[in-house]
Amino acid sequence: MKRVSQKVQSATAALAKMLVVVCVVGLAGCGNSDIAKVKAMKLDANPSYTIGQAFDNRKVCDSVKWDTLTDTRGRKLVEYRCLWKGVKGFMAPAASPVVSAGEVFQWSIADDDTPTLAYVGSEVTHENGHVDDQALNLDAVMQVIAKDTATTASEYNQQYVVAQYQARMQQ
Repeated sequence: MKRVSQKVQSATAALAKMLVVVCVVGLAGCGNSDIAKVKAMKLDANPSYTIGQAFDNRKVCDSVKWDTLTDTRGRKLVEYRCLWKGVKGFMAPAASPVVSAGEVFQWSIADDDTPTLAYVGSEVTHENGHVDDQALNLDAVMQVIAKDTATTASEYNQQYVVAQYQARMQQ
């Protein structure tokens, strides 16, 4: 009888473990599928990385945020934001001091669920609430991201300027 009880307990424990694994795997897929599609894309500047691998753990980012939204024309977008480290010491004094600065990437999601890069730019937010935005050179930004050696906004800017110059020379 004791032997049968041990077999039942073992079978019950195995079933419980299997149920936990199924739940964990199931929950892992519950994230936003549009964001997952973008993160799974290969980085053009270095195809050994996915967008997620390259963008999620950058040294220059104080914080990273992924989101989905719909623009004024009804397009589904995936948005990535990186807030740069060292902004206050880097940004020149302005009429209203800078509180944050960083990059914004947006991918539009087509009807067939294919992501396409739609925008790359920088945003600088001032203490008074004013936001300056500027489109960035995609090739230069991707070179800086692939390199991933900048740890502050100042270093990022220096690398971006050099990469932008190199991109112009290649045209």
